[in-house]
Amino acid sequence: MDSAIVNGNFKSGTLINVSTTTTATLSRAVDLTKAFVYCGAKLASSDLSVFTTCQLTGPTTISIVTGGGTSTNTLNWYVIEYANGVRVQRGSRTSSTLQTIDGQRTLITRLTTSTNLLLQRQATGISLTAEWQVVEFSAGNVQARYAEIPGGASSVTDTILSSVDTSKSFLFFSSNRANSQNGVEFDLYTRGTITNPTTVTFRRKGTTGVNQVAWYVIEMTDGTNVQRGTTNVGGAITTEVQSITNVNVGKSMIVWTNDTGLSGISSHQDSGTFSARFSSCTQIEFERQNSESNPSSVDWFVVAFQ
Repeated sequence: MDSAIVNGNFKSGTLINVSTTTTATLSRAVDLTKAFVYCGAKLASSDLSVFTTCQLTGPTTISIVTGGGTSTNTLNWYVIEYANGVRVQRGSRTSSTLQTIDGQRTLITRLTTSTNLLLQRQATGISLTAEWQVVEFSAGNVQARYAEIPGGASSVTDTILSSVDTSKSFLFFSSNRANSQNGVEFDLYTRGTITNPTTVTFRRKGTTGVNQVAWYVIEMTDGTNVQRGTTNVGGAITTEVQSITNVNVGKSMIVWTNDTGLSGISSHQDSGTFSARFSSCTQIEFERQNSESNPSSVDWFVVAFQ
């Protein structure tokens, strides 16, 4: 098996007060066929148009776009470039940036064949912009499946068909939601984790409607180390610190998802989205804009590349 080697061009950063189209400039150019970007945002408003996307649009440029809202978001980004063992494709499905109901802007992405990527949602009624990347690891093991949290349930556990080493594996997933949820974050927001070598679990706080999930478990074979956990954020606080085992923050990234919300409320986006950063080599800081008496749980992975 080939070796996938990070070539030292690992970059990360935080942008504050992102309200329209913004760019982050990389100090060193990357090969777009061997590099990918990962972003997460703390949204500063429950105005649905403040939702944020990011994409590598040039060898030194990350483009960050909101849907036109006036609130200022905080965005954490990572760019990882490999010397070999990785191939990356990317693109956009671009149209209006108007969002009126949360569920209508949520998509799952699934590779249906070796040449087709399916972008799928349950709730229609608006057009939207979707940024996508396909990352092919020749030196890693990737398993992909589809799952659903059914109506009336708050969680689902799915099977990883081939057992993985959890100290070397992490999870990416996308989820879409139904119009019947009426934008209530309690039902919409989904978190996911690797529960053991053969299962993944996805959870939300509510039980209304079906949440569809397309998931990918990536098991690295190049010496990459992974930590994972769940951090509970109380309803009265905006910042929670999580202790981890020492990592090189110059070559490590945080991947995180969360549930959130109180039953029946559709205005908790600003207390239900988090930024995540290394406050030290042994701590992660999760932060949201407001608390709104809204308890949340964050599932996270720390991926320490070699």
